[in-house]
Amino acid sequence: MICIVIADAYLITIEGIVARLQDNPAIAIERIALNIDGILSALEEKKIDIVLIAYDLPKCPQVLAMLSAKYPQVKVITMAFKITDDYLSFLQAHEPHGCIMKNDEPEVLHEAMQQVYKFDFYYTPGLERLLHEYQRKKTVGHPVINLTRKEKEILSFDGTGQQQKPDSATA
Repeated sequence: MICIVIADAYLITIEGIVARLQDNPAIAIERIALNIDGILSALEEKKIDIVLIAYDLPKCPQVLAMLSAKYPQVKVITMAFKITDDYLSFLQAHEPHGCIMKNDEPEVLHEAMQQVYKFDFYYTPGLERLLHEYQRKKTVGHPVINLTRKEKEILSFDGTGQQQKPDSATA
């Protein structure tokens, strides 16, 4: 049985996730939390395997740091309503065990819990690709242009029409 805590600032969101998870006998929802205090009290009172937390919950980054330091056995799945650059930046900076969308289908939620519990990793379908694209965009800063051999040859001429010696950057 996978014991989880669901944390979000909005009770209606938590209720929706509970409704989609409650029919799975392999998952026990031990506590719902509207803030950090609810998460901490659940961790002190019960054996929790996974914390499912909204990335926009106030002080979420501090909670993730505290969980990895004080409760390293607890795995974290973050959730968001939509994929934004802010969420991708958050994922890149904090590297949770899993990431889902708040409106994912029950099958996706169940799979996320199972995968993170067993293998420490799950990203909702399509999110991993978007995160890689975001990382590439942030690290490169400008697009890479692949030139043909002819284009490289043309660019090797200087302003007088004389061909320059190729250097390591253009060769």
